[in-house]
Amino acid sequence: MRSLEAGLLTLFLAGFAQNLAMISMTAFLLAAAGDRFRGRVMGVRMLAVYGLPLGLMASGALIGHIGYPLTISAFAAAGLLLTLLIGITWRASLWRRRAQPAGAMPKPQSV
Repeated sequence: MRSLEAGLLTLFLAGFAQNLAMISMTAFLLAAAGDRFRGRVMGVRMLAVYGLPLGLMASGALIGHIGYPLTISAFAAAGLLLTLLIGITWRASLWRRRAQPAGAMPKPQSV
């Protein structure tokens, strides 16, 4: 931005749009989740949201030291590695199928 006023206005509008989007997303999540899953859905959402400030501060420091392209590459590699680690660690839980008696209807799995 070329002026402070334009920058402040842009930050205000971006914050307003983000808040509007987050409220809509939360309302959609709560409406789409079943009654017994609402607490779980909101708990996972909170875990994801509370990590954002730490990640943003870390990325700001890394961008200053190693530059933007290397920071983004490092974050992407870490995300892929951690996703792979989750898949390997909880592979049995993620892909487990419960034995069903012959001719029985499958029961929905609870989380």
